[in-house]
Amino acid sequence: MDSFGKRIYYDITSGSVILVTNEMQGEGIQQLTPTQEREVYNILSERLEASYNFIQLEYGDRKQDFMDGHPTAVNVTTNEIVWTLYDPAAVEERKTLEQEIAELKLEKEKMKADNLMLMEAVFDLYAMVAVQQGA
Repeated sequence: MDSFGKRIYYDITSGSVILVTNEMQGEGIQQLTPTQEREVYNILSERLEASYNFIQLEYGDRKQDFMDGHPTAVNVTTNEIVWTLYDPAAVEERKTLEQEIAELKLEKEKMKADNLMLMEAVFDLYAMVAVQQGA
């Protein structure tokens, strides 16, 4: 399966993050080239090309960091990403909501199975009534 990671574009002077592109995975997908991204994203095309650079991540890299915060800068000397963490209460709430969603999905599947079983029981009852009325 084809995949590519996020790109973090940043100002080469200040290190401020300008843009973070999405990562993708799937059959036949291809990442845009930096030149193509410059044509797509106004925030890049409005700047001098020499005024920014990017860090290319592999698919899934820094997944937990992206869940817990977002990149705000890049240290232009070391190329290290500087992160701003989300409020821990908000992160915990998101995790709780994700857990609740997972539980609801399981409950939905159980309800679908129960519904199918009830539909089969109703069908069986109709069949028995039809046999009795025909007898």
